[in-house]
Amino acid sequence: MSGIVGGAGSKSGVIGRSALGFGQVWTDVTGSRSGDTTYTNSTPLPIFISIISTTGTAGDIKIEIGGVSPPASVYTNSSGGRNELSAVVPPGKTYLANIAGSASPVAWMELR
Repeated sequence: MSGIVGGAGSKSGVIGRSALGFGQVWTDVTGSRSGDTTYTNSTPLPIFISIISTTGTAGDIKIEIGGVSPPASVYTNSSGGRNELSAVVPPGKTYLANIAGSASPVAWMELR
């Protein structure tokens, strides 16, 4: 696979410049994000989101991207439960964390 992301014979690493993580930094957006609110990836690159939440008893949290919920969800019925969900959000797509029961996001980081 030489040449795909900047190897021998590449076209200036075109794919590499648009790859997840290229020129991006982790940003703590905990204070500006909340559950059940829709956000848009307005960057020209995909972003990676990571949400840590307490789920307590009967807590549930799901990530929705572009109106679709990928098969990643956290549900727990133990007190003090703490879980992490993560996903890649393509450019221009919306995303949100659906929160139910006793779930509560405690940290929200984005690689953008």
